[in-house]
Amino acid sequence: MYSCKFLLIGKILFLIIISNSSAYEWKEQLSNLTSKYNFPFKNGHMATLQGSCNKPKYKYSEMPGKVHTFKVYQPNIAKKKFKIKGAFLESENGQYKQAPIAYFIPGAFSNLDISQTKRFMHDLGKLGYHVFIFPNPWGTDFIKTKLRKPIGNVEDEAKSIFELLKSAHQIAQEFNISNGQSRLVGVSYGGFISAAVSALNSEQNNPLQLIDTTIISPPIDFSKTLKNLDSLVLRNKETLKLNLYKLYSRYSKICKFENDSNASKETLQIAEGLVIRGGFFDELINSVTKFDSIFELKLVPGRIFRKLSRSYREWRYSFTFKKYFQTYAPDNLRVIESEKGNLYYWKNRAIESGYDNFRFLIAKNDFLNSQEDIEQNEDTIILPTGGHFGFRHLPWFSNFLKDSFNIDDLN
Repeated sequence: MYSCKFLLIGKILFLIIISNSSAYEWKEQLSNLTSKYNFPFKNGHMATLQGSCNKPKYKYSEMPGKVHTFKVYQPNIAKKKFKIKGAFLESENGQYKQAPIAYFIPGAFSNLDISQTKRFMHDLGKLGYHVFIFPNPWGTDFIKTKLRKPIGNVEDEAKSIFELLKSAHQIAQEFNISNGQSRLVGVSYGGFISAAVSALNSEQNNPLQLIDTTIISPPIDFSKTLKNLDSLVLRNKETLKLNLYKLYSRYSKICKFENDSNASKETLQIAEGLVIRGGFFDELINSVTKFDSIFELKLVPGRIFRKLSRSYREWRYSFTFKKYFQTYAPDNLRVIESEKGNLYYWKNRAIESGYDNFRFLIAKNDFLNSQEDIEQNEDTIILPTGGHFGFRHLPWFSNFLKDSFNIDDLN
């Protein structure tokens, strides 16, 4: 009984400490940097594409730390083992340093080997962190583990990532690399999941000691986000049918723009189509097809011959996020349409348990969200433009990471 009391007292003291080193100070510290933000693309889709055109690319061989791949078995979540990666910093004598840890959750459909995960592993490592990265629940890496439940349940997916995060924490202890400080970072849907993981963690008797949770370009109301994406899908049917040559030709032309001040309506429409096709629709099709195949559901017609099959083409070009949920996971849609589909539900749930150290970076014209849904709080930096994570290639964003994750501030 006494041990339980001590655990509870320890939890309360820890949450008080980290809440006092709050995100409000962070926003104030970055006010000068924020005032210098200048992005010459005012259209959300054009801005988003610039981030894609110019995104930093790294190889695992270029990481500041030694990269490990760990296989983690979570039998309640999946039948096969998950893969997570960690990059551990070494001292001059080849021993692992004791340093703070950054846990990174990438955006929807992201696997371990994409540019986004490598970029954060590289940049956070350069700043002095051991870094763990996880696959996103909508990515094929995650799906290949033969999940116990269909993708798309935000609560179940948060619980899954939380279990993987705890496994990573255990690995860090086994390697004796942690100095006792850790931070959680998420981008896009990974940011949404980060908020939910923070809430789940705060409700534990012995929570992981997260200093803060940094959430970049998240969907706010996931139900609205899916409707926004489906609206873009339905408006850009012709782009969905383009062959790869025509698609790349259009993409290359957009990438050459230095600003969008004189972009025609046709150009803006092309940009919109490229964003929904390359960033969301094609990825959705890949993940759903993989899910259907692994579980032998046979709901995707002509799957073997793909685009050579007329029935497959018809299925593909009529598919939407809503149809995914209607076909594969109607119960998950009900969760998304509930309060649990709202980012601020999870933030507030964490606050109720004593954890209130969130940091949000959101562009006003991110098409995932409606502007009125973005809370203008002291823990939120709202950029005037940038689309959906379209600012990621800017020197400004590199400086944002340096200022936000300066390990000297932890001492």
